[in-house]
Amino acid sequence: MFCFPWQTCVKKLTVLYKMNKPQPIFTVGYGTSSIEEFIDLLKHYQIKCIVDVRSSPYSKFNPAFSIGALKRHLEANGIAYQYMGDTLGGKPSDPSCYHPNGRPDYSKIKEKDFFKKGIQEVLSLWRSYQPQRIALMCACQSPERCHRSKLVGQYIYEIRDNDDISVVHIYMDKDGSYQEVDQHQVVLKIVQGQLNLFGYEYERSITLSSKKIKNII
Repeated sequence: MFCFPWQTCVKKLTVLYKMNKPQPIFTVGYGTSSIEEFIDLLKHYQIKCIVDVRSSPYSKFNPAFSIGALKRHLEANGIAYQYMGDTLGGKPSDPSCYHPNGRPDYSKIKEKDFFKKGIQEVLSLWRSYQPQRIALMCACQSPERCHRSKLVGQYIYEIRDNDDISVVHIYMDKDGSYQEVDQHQVVLKIVQGQLNLFGYEYERSITLSSKKIKNII
């Protein structure tokens, strides 16, 4: 098939763009995984730095994921560890970040200086690791049930200037295999495809308890 010179040029530029496009910001939840399974997953996705966004970086059910032990396990496997749950956690210590019923109010958290500072630190870390990969980590395996998509990932999408910054969530499928889904697809899942829910209705939807969000990606 004959191609005009400009078509060949566009194809070459497209390939070059894909090659030079920055790595996304990944997110992952360890759920019921063992530390060995979790580290194998990180190695599979070539994650070089974990950013822990748990408000409380401890696990009594799985002590290997408590901050000290987790840091040692990761670093022993060549993966850096950074704790940012104090600024990017889903349950801040600031009492003004909550609804009267006790649930976190993401719209209020987004306005806090500590949260905005944490976002800028994550973006700086992400840039410094290019072309290597970083991943935000929380306990919940399902991205649509976790603040790493409903709060952190969504805020990054709201403030980004271009498409170079993308957020990709790693999750376990029903058959036990791991897949990837981008932030936009997670949002569609949360609001059940109704993008007009953005605004008050969107905030209301993303703060529903996990019991109300039954569909797993």
